[in-house]
Amino acid sequence: MRKTYGITNEKFLEVKKAITENGGTIYSDNRFEIKGVKGRFEKDYETLTIVITDKPWLASWEMIEDKLDEFFIEING
Repeated sequence: MRKTYGITNEKFLEVKKAITENGGTIYSDNRFEIKGVKGRFEKDYETLTIVITDKPWLASWEMIEDKLDEFFIEING
C-alpha cells in the first residue's frame, strides 16, 4: 500500500518523533516498524510517501489507510 501526503520537513520530523514515542523504530535506510506495521518513507521536497510493506494479519489494509489519513490530518492541523 502506498499513500502520499503534502508535508513540510518540520512536520516530517514530528512524524518520526511520533513513531519513536509510540514504541516504533526508524532505521537508517528510511524503513520503520510500529505495532506490527512495517514500511518505508519516501520524502521528496514537500511530499512524503508512506509505503506499507507488512501489517498484522488482523488489521485490514483499509484500517491501516484510515489510521494514516487520520494521523496526517491531525499532524497538519
